Amino acid sequence: MATLTKSAPTSQSGAAMSNDHFDLTPMFEQTNCLNEDTTNSHANILKDGQGILESDADEQLILRFNFKSAVKVAELQIGCPEGETAPTKMRVFINTADLGFDEAEDLKPVQELELSESQMAGEGNAVKLNFVKFQYVSNLTLFISENNGGDTTQLSSLKIFGTPVIQMNMAEFKKQG
Repeated sequence: MATLTKSAPTSQSGAAMSNDHFDLTPMFEQTNCLNEDTTNSHANILKDGQGILESDADEQLILRFNFKSAVKVAELQIGCPEGETAPTKMRVFINTADLGFDEAEDLKPVQELELSESQMAGEGNAVKLNFVKFQYVSNLTLFISENNGGDTTQLSSLKIFGTPVIQMNMAEFKKQG
């Protein structure tokens, strides 16, 4: 079983937030990214301080995270280099089939985020999601649609914080009486 680590992400103001959420990285079953540069892949940003993720053909990226079991997602922590390669707009989808760029632009997201450089400076500050809408997440898709004007988009870190959904194992349920 994966071990979850409690973390104290910081808010946009830099203040410590509630310590009730965990880094959900150990809960990933599968991850993938569309339009990534093969030399700077998404695996780089899932490890602490291991490099960058850079888009390949243009500024758009689609990151997909499948979880081993359902989770509640509370916030994202996104870090990126300063400058024109920093993302500015992100659309967040949950529990969808694999999305391509056309679908990600056309479908209504669960939440749209306007990102600022101050939110993503260094390893990034916590970007709160509308927690009520992220209560039973099997997969999470992040579509970065725009950046500060660069030809490509770069991320240096990404963490997803939340909690596992507690589920009853019916195989262990015993009939009474």
